[in-house]
Amino acid sequence: MERFSNHPIGKALYEHCKDYKDMDNLKCEEIEGFGIKCEDFILTDVSFWGKDTHQKAIGIGTKEKLMGVFYLEDAISPYAHDFIKSLKQRNKQIILCSGDTENNVKYIANTLGIENYYASMSPVDKSNLIKQLKSENRIVCMVGDGINDAKAMALADVGIAVSKALDAAKVSTDIVISSGGLEKIVYLLNLTDKFMKNVKQNLFWAFGYNAVMIPFAAGLFSKYGLYVEPEFAGLLMGFSSVSVVLNAMRLSKA
Repeated sequence: MERFSNHPIGKALYEHCKDYKDMDNLKCEEIEGFGIKCEDFILTDVSFWGKDTHQKAIGIGTKEKLMGVFYLEDAISPYAHDFIKSLKQRNKQIILCSGDTENNVKYIANTLGIENYYASMSPVDKSNLIKQLKSENRIVCMVGDGINDAKAMALADVGIAVSKALDAAKVSTDIVISSGGLEKIVYLLNLTDKFMKNVKQNLFWAFGYNAVMIPFAAGLFSKYGLYVEPEFAGLLMGFSSVSVVLNAMRLSKA
């Protein structure tokens, strides 16, 4: 049922069960926000069968009968702490939004020092949260990896899909991290800071340079014997553009 899935949980389930014999020729469909249905068989959260668990648990069975349960545990990215620290240093509000259970999401939030979190969120819930934040005139960046995140990422001002994201999530975003994960987003944030610093430097030097040199080129100080020949003024103008380009090229080493 999960052998063609690109979702991290789907891949994990497939890797766990790949040594078992396949049930060939099943007609399967992925149901957004629910799971997978292959003819009479369903793969979804155990709550579908009325089961309540403190762990994230995926069940497999028919509508009438739960046949098996897979208990899941999130592995926190080794770069997650640096990622959260980097955002806090930039005075960004961080919100953890997940379809996972309350206990799991709370544990992850507490471990990473995230104060605001939402659990058991459907794709619609995530989209509504983005709409609510934007209605409060906030600039929202959404980082996600699954089909349940696609709509929310499309609604955000900036959507970032990590490298293992589903294709549906990737096409809904502004930025796709082609390799790696959170560590590349930290790099992206640092590069953005350097880019803005570079832009401000270029504007300062370009305006300052022109403010000083244009009066000389216009001959305002010629009566004092201070002037610039037209051909030399053109050369200086070209030097201004070259200095801006050279400064911008330093970003390629970032």
